[in-house]
Amino acid sequence: MVSVGYQSLPGEDPDLDPGNQLTESSNQLIGSHVQISRRVSSSSATVLNFIPSYPCTPSRGFKRPCLIAFCVISTLAMLGFTQHIVDIRRTPIHPPNPLTEEKNMINFMNMIRGEEGSIDQGEEEDEKNHLPNSVEKVEKEAKVPNNTCSTPATKVGFLKTHKTASSTLQNIIFRYGLEQNWNFVMYPEGSHLGPPYNQYNLNRPFNSTWMNQVPWKPLVDAQGYNAFSLHSMWSKKEVKKILGEDAVYFTILRNPVDAFESLYNYVHFENNFKMNLETFIQLYIKNDIPVRRVHGYLGRNQQFWDLGRFASELTSVEEVRKKILEIEKEFDLVMISEDFESSLVLLSQQLCWPLNKFSSLPLNSRKASAVQVLSDKSRKLLKDWLWAEDMLYTYFRGILIKRKQEYGEEEIIKQKAKLRSLNNEVMKQCVENMSSKSEDLDPGFKPWSKDVLGFKINQTIPWCRYYALSEITFIDFLREQQLNRYEEFISKSESKFTDHDNHP
Repeated sequence: MVSVGYQSLPGEDPDLDPGNQLTESSNQLIGSHVQISRRVSSSSATVLNFIPSYPCTPSRGFKRPCLIAFCVISTLAMLGFTQHIVDIRRTPIHPPNPLTEEKNMINFMNMIRGEEGSIDQGEEEDEKNHLPNSVEKVEKEAKVPNNTCSTPATKVGFLKTHKTASSTLQNIIFRYGLEQNWNFVMYPEGSHLGPPYNQYNLNRPFNSTWMNQVPWKPLVDAQGYNAFSLHSMWSKKEVKKILGEDAVYFTILRNPVDAFESLYNYVHFENNFKMNLETFIQLYIKNDIPVRRVHGYLGRNQQFWDLGRFASELTSVEEVRKKILEIEKEFDLVMISEDFESSLVLLSQQLCWPLNKFSSLPLNSRKASAVQVLSDKSRKLLKDWLWAEDMLYTYFRGILIKRKQEYGEEEIIKQKAKLRSLNNEVMKQCVENMSSKSEDLDPGFKPWSKDVLGFKINQTIPWCRYYALSEITFIDFLREQQLNRYEEFISKSESKFTDHDNHP
């Protein structure tokens, strides 16, 4: 049986309720755009706090105080007051509007940065929508202000987040690295970068010392590593020790509600909780029941966790705001899954790689039957529960919008069209068909999960296979190449010593 135990750090409460932890500065940060109240067990219990607490027991009879209480509760219920209390209780500690209006995302980005004038109290319509009514100019410039570059990146640090289209990105890095004979950060076996004694339990941030015992260490001591791109719990400080300051660092985020739905069903959390996600939301989240992390590292605010931030660091709006700003400093680009093509165009510019290097197939995409469609009420409950991650996501969506504006919206559109054309050509030349049955696929192309689609590849074209290799198969292949380079390196080194010894 799979363990559901949560591996907490000293002093960490993984299920600390952020609704009770808000500081005065947090309230000032969000202002009138977020309603904050203490969480209560039920709306009726809250109403009873406003009236005398006389017991209504059969032995005392239905006396006057109880009659008053009954009338007050009934009247308030008819007026919708109890529902209002429930709404306040469930109001998310983040901008509750759908993440669709670019101006509002930019304004939220400004708010997180604490820029003057980025929040207005607003007019009636803005009060209704809980949104600011003006967009202030962002003073901080993006790291890439134009569309020119000269030197292709030779070192990349990619944080592979869970269920965000990160497998497709990883495949792009693998293919480019294979062409360039890159050295990848990896263990002698396996596909993750957790602690050496259990690499698949990502409950500790990556540590550079974990790479001290790899067999190819003499090779990388001489040549260095080129790519960090396997699943890990992020530590920029430690990754930088391996790749250096000159590496380009990037990651990708996804709408937290959709990411959690995908995680829950892809990893089959129902085997642990004995219920589907809809029931889990109604039972656990709606009733504030503490939830332990599956396998010790998968669960609430997963993208924050992947970014190396524990639950104990996300207990108030102000703390989350600071963590978001820390994360911004750690990456040259934060991509957004819902705007994947634009993100790839910007990544092409950031890495100074030709756009054709970013052609891809949609790897690890789930079958339609494996996607659970949630009710609107459940989506709202889940979004409120993931309030910290929603702040993170909203902020970086705003950042991406600014990056697109600085690159040039018309140019983005042109480059996206080129990328689609490249992808269509790959699909046309390489894919014989897509299969929902893994038994129809050759072993190297079978996805890890039976719930995702696979590709039957035209193997008469040699380069096609690398677009569709499963993650584990591709990692094993890269590892084999790396070991071969190491053996060649040792052989050349020994030859030099032999030649030196034989020299008169």
